[in-house]
Amino acid sequence: MAGNMTHDGRAATRADIPALLDKAVRLHQAGERASAELIYRQILALDPQHCDALHLLGLLDRAMKRLPDAIDRLGAAARLRPDVAVYQSDYALALRDAGRLDEALAAANRAVTLDRQLAPAHYTLATICQARGDIEAAYQAARRAAELDPQSQHFQHVLGNLAMLTGRSAEFVAAGERAVRIAPNDPTAHWNLALALLQAGDFARGWAEFEWRLSVPSLAALRRDFPQPIWRRQDVSGATLLLHCEGGFGDALQFVRYLPFATQRAANVILECPPALHALFARLPGAQRLVQRGQPLPPFDVHCPLQSLPFNAGTTTIESIPSAVPYLHADASRACAFAGRLSLRPGDFNVGLVWAGSANPRDRRSRTLDLFAPLADVPGVRFISLQKGPAAQQALDPPPAMKPRMIDAAPLLGDFADTADVIANLDLVITVDTSVAHLAGAMGKTVWTLLPFAADFRWMFGRVDSPWYPTMRLFRQADPRDWSGVVNAVGAALRESSPRAA
Repeated sequence: MAGNMTHDGRAATRADIPALLDKAVRLHQAGERASAELIYRQILALDPQHCDALHLLGLLDRAMKRLPDAIDRLGAAARLRPDVAVYQSDYALALRDAGRLDEALAAANRAVTLDRQLAPAHYTLATICQARGDIEAAYQAARRAAELDPQSQHFQHVLGNLAMLTGRSAEFVAAGERAVRIAPNDPTAHWNLALALLQAGDFARGWAEFEWRLSVPSLAALRRDFPQPIWRRQDVSGATLLLHCEGGFGDALQFVRYLPFATQRAANVILECPPALHALFARLPGAQRLVQRGQPLPPFDVHCPLQSLPFNAGTTTIESIPSAVPYLHADASRACAFAGRLSLRPGDFNVGLVWAGSANPRDRRSRTLDLFAPLADVPGVRFISLQKGPAAQQALDPPPAMKPRMIDAAPLLGDFADTADVIANLDLVITVDTSVAHLAGAMGKTVWTLLPFAADFRWMFGRVDSPWYPTMRLFRQADPRDWSGVVNAVGAALRESSPRAA
């Protein structure tokens, strides 16, 4: 259809708009965006204030990341018909996308006021409240959306996530279960349920659901596709088994504890790991061959990612976790050499510090070194920075009270074996939720881990200890906005632990 002509070749008029709009909507729903856009524009040429065409073209603009156009058109529709809730709701989403959160909140509230039964409006309000940091209000809005549309898997997912963020363990699980009932074959629904169950301590169901992660599209980059079958509890007594790392370094450090379980069942075990873990894992007994990721693999019959080992091992209760430590070790001679290079003095209370994890836009763990400055009030403590990455630069100019007692170990830390050999000299490690927490715990070192209010599933809900690491103590946020309370609690515990502070 060219210009403002109809399909039969005559000039389109305002009388043709209903038929044109019907055709455009059908094309839009079929994913034929370009064709739909041409017709929306044709309608607006005939009637520049046609609210439905403005709204629908605005939605198409937003889907195609043309945010200024989306805001202009959705806003125009919302102003022309301020009584239509869906116009206000969709305008609010575009404003949210642009970071105009105060305006977005006002539009979302108008939508909810206009139609309190419109589930998408409550969902929109939930996303905006979450973006503004008002997690409790976001949870309440998401709960209302899920009540109004109980068959929406997406609403259940959002509700579950907000239940987790607000510390509602039972609701996190319940939302996950409802999502699985709605979409029983959706791997993402099962994956979300797995996280809820594991965080709640339901290992019997949780680790079984956890296996669905291997089919989740958003996790495809972590998946290894081999022609050999994956190990799922079948007999491997005559087979060569490849174990390979999946996820981050912390995951590998946590789940390599299951290596003895594997070696007791397979005829031969190959362990593949990232280069940064190779020297450390070379100290592990049991693997017949250790291979760095990227090097050619020897022949094998069956494979298993480390994170599938809890399922294979039947870890159905907290008590069945193989929690004996240490299972990772320092090299005694190298540890002694590091003590000399760092000028560690036996009379000091040597405390390792890590305040940031790897860069991640959704990271709730990382802090700055300044947050830990109150710990310098505890006498007799010597701080050894184990921080790596960009945040390690903060140790070069620490808070004034820490400066006389700060040693920067980062230049010595080439890989995790180096970090282990430094940790062996320390009395205590204080860290946010990073791989160093797992390393220190796996070494049986006293380690205090600082957790955000909504912590990772492996730390479970409400615990001050970890069933994975007997020497670990957890310090949790009592309020999602407050880290000072966590540091104050750590400081009080450090004062009790430091010999010179007693």
